[in-house]
Amino acid sequence: STVKVYEGSTLLGTTTADGNGAWSFTPTSALGQGAYSVTATATDAAGNTSVASGAQSLVIDTTAPTVSSVSITSATGLQNSTLNAGDVVSVTVTMSEATTVTGTPQLALNIGGATVQANYASGSGTTALVFTYTIVSGETDANGISVDANGLSLNSGTLRDAAGNDATLTFAAVSDNAGYLVDTTAPSAPTVAALGSTNDTTPTITGVAEANSTVKVYEGSTLLGTTTAD
Repeated sequence: STVKVYEGSTLLGTTTADGNGAWSFTPTSALGQGAYSVTATATDAAGNTSVASGAQSLVIDTTAPTVSSVSITSATGLQNSTLNAGDVVSVTVTMSEATTVTGTPQLALNIGGATVQANYASGSGTTALVFTYTIVSGETDANGISVDANGLSLNSGTLRDAAGNDATLTFAAVSDNAGYLVDTTAPSAPTVAALGSTNDTTPTITGVAEANSTVKVYEGSTLLGTTTAD
């Protein structure tokens, strides 16, 4: 049979079904970007024409997804806006359209002037792709974690939209975020002022420790209580 292919009421072209009834059709003129509704009719050798087939939706999309924004969105173990070794920071890359992820793409973070790689963790098929990084001992950032410009890399994975367009990975640097400082260095041992003998059963014990640190006071292995250095 002769098969006519339509978009709405517009004839896109004709083709011929083979001996098994299978047919295929490729438009001679490129279709523009947008949504289409495709139907077909079949005309046999005697000139009898079928009713139109059910409509099938076709979307032509040649626009690559892009990075709309990058931001640090959460962290486990965060205390006083500061992260320690073992804490996990999450960074969300917001895309211009739903993006499917394969493999483990990476995002370059800057911690104290050193570049580290956060690994893709979740969000495939949505616009919000989450990358995570675990703070390790020895890292310090007194200004807050930042994100390097164009720091998104595929790492042998892919970032694509539903139409198969590869994402454009460029974006501007994200400045230091003071809500996510990094301090993995233990303070020096505090000093305890000389004590001696007293008949006061609740003596005040003083000393010097890192500024604003929490000081725990012990008698042997028994915790007597806590205070805060000024």
